[in-house]
Amino acid sequence: MEKSISGNIKVIDVLISLISIGAGIYVYIAFDDNLKKYAVSLALGIVAIIYISKALDVNDSSTKEEITNSPNAVNGLALLNEENEMIKEWDLLNQASMVIGRNTKDNEVDIDLSTSTYAALIDLQHAVLNFASGNWYIEDLYSENGISIQKAEDRIRYKLSKDKPCRIIKGDVVFIAKTKLLIR
Repeated sequence: MEKSISGNIKVIDVLISLISIGAGIYVYIAFDDNLKKYAVSLALGIVAIIYISKALDVNDSSTKEEITNSPNAVNGLALLNEENEMIKEWDLLNQASMVIGRNTKDNEVDIDLSTSTYAALIDLQHAVLNFASGNWYIEDLYSENGISIQKAEDRIRYKLSKDKPCRIIKGDVVFIAKTKLLIR
């Protein structure tokens, strides 16, 4: 419901700016006194600019807060060992895309699993994490040993299909070959 209200407010902002522009044009045409004509048109133009900028604000802080503070918001991921202890962590805040794989002198990835126990089973560019529409998705990059995910909701492990991004949430466990990554 909050997103609907936010959308309605943006529509109202656009309508106010259009009415201000229309009123400014009318005043400019209808008034004979140049001082009044310019003053009122300028004031209405400023009102229009303010409301247009509010309506077009893509960096809406309330939307960012909702995304990062929701219970399923993904803030990072952690490499787990066989005893499910965290070995290494990566922060995903302020990121849009992260490649998972192994670093070499000719290949650098964002999430390097070259020191993990099963590194030999991980491709140089095994998977990618992408942030879109307030959610994180993981996608297999045609890896040899694949990706599976144990979903937090039902604890069932699913194998990912290539070219089919899968939404991930906090608590999911991603298996890159046999290497475990906890979504946190």
